[in-house]
Amino acid sequence: MKHVKMLGLAVVAAAALMAFVGAGTASATGRLCSTETNPCTSPWATPTTIDFSLKTGTAATLKDTSGNTLDSCTGSTVKGTLTSNAAGSTPTGTNSQLTWTGCTVTTDTILPGGLKIASAGSGAGTVIADAKIEVTVNVFSSCNYGVESGTTLGTTNKGTGTGVVFKANAVAKKLNGGFLCPETTKWVAEYVLTEPSNTLFYVSTS
Repeated sequence: MKHVKMLGLAVVAAAALMAFVGAGTASATGRLCSTETNPCTSPWATPTTIDFSLKTGTAATLKDTSGNTLDSCTGSTVKGTLTSNAAGSTPTGTNSQLTWTGCTVTTDTILPGGLKIASAGSGAGTVIADAKIEVTVNVFSSCNYGVESGTTLGTTNKGTGTGVVFKANAVAKKLNGGFLCPETTKWVAEYVLTEPSNTLFYVSTS
């Protein structure tokens, strides 16, 4: 198994912080709120650390377009800082960590990127890459995959602490690499909010 580069996620952000709904784009506004109000009357302060960790008992996977698993990790974190949460815009932040552990092949983040969260209605959110994310995975030959800024990465629900789930389901495109490298790969994972643990996570429309 040789070097493969892929973009993640993540997320989340994380993630990454990462359901990943493909390589689409979104432009709706939103605001992270600690109360179920529209417009938001109790916006999250900036800066705020947001930490999503892989849901216990699940795996973060990288698959080809045929559904074959190229990599599977039992641990992953998407962690970042909320840097903007103004009315009439979209909450944005930088990713300080996009980590992978317990993987079937060596997996390392090259660019952790950044995230923004647009309102999806009823307090749910759409997670979007706000800066390029890139991850190296040792599969097949040396391949470089990336998720560009503006790519939809997944969704969040309203809730508190680990009741908040970031479902990642995003397509990353090959930037370069040999013929053994799939043209696209998909990052699939479920993350729960571990920080902050006692604040309502509600994405208002404004």
